[in-house]
Amino acid sequence: MDEYEVLQKELQGLFTVYDERFRNLQWLKAQLDGFRVAKQQKHEEVQHRMRSLQRQFHEEEVKILHGVDMVSFQVENDETSEIGDLEGQTKYHNITISQTW
Repeated sequence: MDEYEVLQKELQGLFTVYDERFRNLQWLKAQLDGFRVAKQQKHEEVQHRMRSLQRQFHEEEVKILHGVDMVSFQVENDETSEIGDLEGQTKYHNITISQTW
């Protein structure tokens, strides 16, 4: 019986290590899933901003091509900006076009 008790204690120790590692692995998987979701959401937000800016630039280009003399547009950068210039500030650009044709 003495050898049985030693093996039983060793088995209990191994199970404790296994249980701890299993819980740690489950926690890490949950963290990874959370990071993947956050990354996907950020990617979708960036894509939405890009499409919005492209649409806005296209509209401004159409105005310029139709002979509008002064065109203003606004670009907003926030904290999640992929571009990284002057986060949280708004830039205003004025373009003066003179018609020569």
